[in-house]
Amino acid sequence: MKKLAMTLFIVMVATYSFALSLSEARDLAMKNNQDLKAEYHSMESSKWEYRESFMSLFPSASLGGSYRKSDDEAMAQDSNGNPLAYDETRSYSVTVTQPIFNGGKIWLGSRINRDAAKISESAYKSKRLNVLSETESKYYTVLENQELVAIASKSLESAQQNLERAQIRYQMGSLSKADILKMQSELASKELQLIQMENVLTLSRIDLANYLQIDSVDELDPVDFDGFQVEMDDMRGILSGNFEDIINRVIEKGIEQNQTVEMAKRQVNMMNKSLLMAEGNFLPSVNLQYQRSWSALEDEDFEEDGTLMLSASMPIFPLVDNASGVIAAKHSKRNAEYSYRSTEDGIRTSLRSGIYNLVTAAKSVRASRLALDYAEETYQQMQERFRSEIITSSDLLDSEVMLTTARSNYASSLYDYLRYRSNMLELLGTDDETVLLELIK
Repeated sequence: MKKLAMTLFIVMVATYSFALSLSEARDLAMKNNQDLKAEYHSMESSKWEYRESFMSLFPSASLGGSYRKSDDEAMAQDSNGNPLAYDETRSYSVTVTQPIFNGGKIWLGSRINRDAAKISESAYKSKRLNVLSETESKYYTVLENQELVAIASKSLESAQQNLERAQIRYQMGSLSKADILKMQSELASKELQLIQMENVLTLSRIDLANYLQIDSVDELDPVDFDGFQVEMDDMRGILSGNFEDIINRVIEKGIEQNQTVEMAKRQVNMMNKSLLMAEGNFLPSVNLQYQRSWSALEDEDFEEDGTLMLSASMPIFPLVDNASGVIAAKHSKRNAEYSYRSTEDGIRTSLRSGIYNLVTAAKSVRASRLALDYAEETYQQMQERFRSEIITSSDLLDSEVMLTTARSNYASSLYDYLRYRSNMLELLGTDDETVLLELIK
C-alpha cells in the first residue's frame, strides 16, 4: 500500500511540477493576452467594413410588395367619391439601382476602408510582436532575478563562513572587536539584500504569471547561453569600418518592415483619398435605376410595367460647407505627412540606438566575464591571506563585495543582451531571428 501511495505521489509530482519554457510562455501569451485579442477583433471588423464598402460599387436590388383590402364601403371609393367595383388590390415590384458617378465617394470610400483594414492588420502584427517582446523580457527578468537571488544567497553563505573564521581569530586574540562588528554588520546587510531580492523575484514571477494569464509561475527553463556565443562574438567582432554599413542595412530593413511606419504610411494614403473625396463633393452625382412592377385588382391578371430612370444632381448652394471640408482635408493630409516623417525618424533613431545597445551589451558580457574571473581569483587569494592573518577583515570584505558585484554584473549583462535582442527584433518588425543574424554579418 505504501509503495502504491508513493508511486501515485511521484506521478502527481511529475504531472504537475514542470518548468515553463520560453516557447510555452510565448504560446500562452499569444493565446491569452487580452490586448492582442482586442486587436484581432478590431482587424476582423475593419476587414468586413471594407468588404461592405466594396460591395456598394455593384448594383443593389430591392423587392417590394403591397396588399390592400377594404371592408368599409366609404373607403372603397375612387377620388371622385364613386363606388369602386373592387375592394382588393395587389402589387409587386423589383428595383435595381446602379451608382454611375458620385464624385468618386463610393470608390474612394472603399479604398479608404481598405487602407483602414490594412492599418488594423499592421496594428495587430505590431501588437503581436510587442507581446512576444514583452513576454521574453518578463521571462528573462524572472531568470535574472533567480540568478541574483542565488548570488545573494551564496554571498550570505560566504559572509557566514568568513564570520566564523573571524570569530576563531578573535578568540585567539589576533582580531579586534571592531573587525568582528564590521563582519557582523556585513552579514546583516547580506541577509537584508537576500530578503529584498527574494521579494523582487516574487513580484517578477507574479508579473509574468499575470501577463500570461495563468495562476502562477514556479520554475522556468534556463537559457542556454552557449547557443548565443557565436552571435555575441559576431556582435563584438563588428569592425568600426563597416559598422556604419551594418547600421544602414538594419535601418533600411527596419523601415521596410516596421509596422508602426507602415501604419503611418497608410494613414497618409487615407488622407490623400479623403482630400479627393472632399473635392468630389463639388461634382454631380449620377445614378441609374430600373424598376419592374406588377399590379392587379382582385382576381384580374397582373399588369406589368417597367421604368428605366437616369437621375443626376449638382450641388449649387451652399458651397461653403464643401469648401470647408476640402480645407480641413488638406490640413489632415499635411498632419498625416508630418506624422509619418516624425514616425520614420523616430524608428530610424530607435534602430540605430538598438544596434548600438546590442553591440555594447555583447561587449559588456565579455568584459563582465573577465571581471568576474579576476574577482573570483582575487577573493580566493584574499581568503587564504585572511586565514594566514596577513590581511585585515576590511580587505576581505572589500574583495567579497567586489566578487558579489562582478557576479551580479555578469548575470545582468547576459540578460540585458537578450532583452536588447528581443527589442531589436520588434523594431525590425519580425520574430525571425535569422533576419538579425544576416544583417550583422
